[in-house]
Amino acid sequence: MGKIIGLLMTVVGVWVGVEIYLNGTQNAFGGALAFLEDGDGGELRDPRTVPQRAGDKARRAHQQADDRRNRLLGED
Repeated sequence: MGKIIGLLMTVVGVWVGVEIYLNGTQNAFGGALAFLEDGDGGELRDPRTVPQRAGDKARRAHQQADDRRNRLLGED
C-alpha cells in the first residue's frame, strides 16, 4: 500500500511541476498558485512562460546570426 501512495505522490508532484513550468504560477490551475509569485502584486516583469521566453531568445539569436552573415557577405 505504501508503494502505491508513494507512486501516486510522485505522479502528482510531476504533474504540478509541469503545470507550473508550462504556465507559470500566475496561470497554473486557474491562478490558484498566484500567491506564490514574488512582488507586491503589481505587474510581472515578463508574464511569458519559460518556454516562450526561451523560444523568443533562440529566434533572436538566429536572426542576429543571419543578419551578421548577410553583412559579412555583402547581401542586403
